[in-house]
Amino acid sequence: MTFHETFWVVTGSTAPVVALAAIISAKDIAHDTGVITDPVGEMVAAHVTGPKIEQAHSYYQKWALVGYAQWLAQLGNVCLQALLLTVSLLSIAYQRNVFPMWIGVAVAVGGVVLLAVTGVGILAARQLAGAQLASITGRVQMAVGPLDAGVRSEEPRPDLTYGRFRRAQHVHRHA
Repeated sequence: MTFHETFWVVTGSTAPVVALAAIISAKDIAHDTGVITDPVGEMVAAHVTGPKIEQAHSYYQKWALVGYAQWLAQLGNVCLQALLLTVSLLSIAYQRNVFPMWIGVAVAVGGVVLLAVTGVGILAARQLAGAQLASITGRVQMAVGPLDAGVRSEEPRPDLTYGRFRRAQHVHRHA
């Protein structure tokens, strides 16, 4: 097969971009899996009684397993993209195809497809967490009243000053 320098330049240029996106995706997966399985799972389990508690724990364990599998897939994606970058640079340096070109195509396209699939998983996890948190918040509000009653106020408090980004900072006043 003839050497195609342009092909290896393109694959070498896209590999770091896909790897960076995979790193960001892995961070989001780890965060969202923790958001769903830790506090929300415990809150739901606290509201579930009897035999349904085992179902609740099983459900959140499945979500944790799916999240962990997606996270590992993205780490594998980063490693494959690093390998693709290495092969691309070696091919350009030696002016010959170090790997068959179809492997370069498969790794690049597979990395983008994996990003898309895990992106859908991240969106589903965020929707699930939002719906469950809204459901739990609604149940708690029905039991004890509005959660933010008397907490939020638009009037500035005299013992606080507001910084540049509207963050409250305590004022230390000496008598």
